[in-house]
Amino acid sequence: MGDLSGNQPGRLAWWTPIEWGAPPPVLHLVVPYAIALTLETEVPASEPPISILIRKASDGAWVPADGNGPQGLGTPGGEARLSGVVVRLNRIPEGLGMYVYDNMGVLVLNRDLSDLATLAQAGAIPRTRRGDYEVWLAWDGKDGAGRLASTGIYRVRVYGWVKDEGKLLLLNQLRTLGFKTGTK
Repeated sequence: MGDLSGNQPGRLAWWTPIEWGAPPPVLHLVVPYAIALTLETEVPASEPPISILIRKASDGAWVPADGNGPQGLGTPGGEARLSGVVVRLNRIPEGLGMYVYDNMGVLVLNRDLSDLATLAQAGAIPRTRRGDYEVWLAWDGKDGAGRLASTGIYRVRVYGWVKDEGKLLLLNQLRTLGFKTGTK
């Protein structure tokens, strides 16, 4: 009796190198602000409904990945008007996308996130100490037509797929967040 390296009971075992494969794909969502408060006068029409925000250090300020993002970041309360999810990935999936649904399941907004792969390949998304990508998909409360969504509960779904050792793995996460609109 023995193992594949020729080690037998009672003999001194030889060191055998361990070959590690790629870690399993991870998609983790965190809601940074459970309820976002937006005044109708604070949402510029030119601002995209979903902005990809990154930070250079784990405790640093969020900044737009492409330079086109929400105004008021870094000011007191500037981020509290945004909702959305912070996405942590150990590798960028294919077909990455995001849906926002209202409380009745009606689609409010969808966003193709394939540009995350381009940003990651260009080195624009810094990795965390663990080696993960971390981005905030910040939602300013507008729907797909650019109108401000009503006060309520919303569901955010982020999905994608990864080819891993010949298998196609679907990554899919859903989070709940609140959005409140008001006037001055």
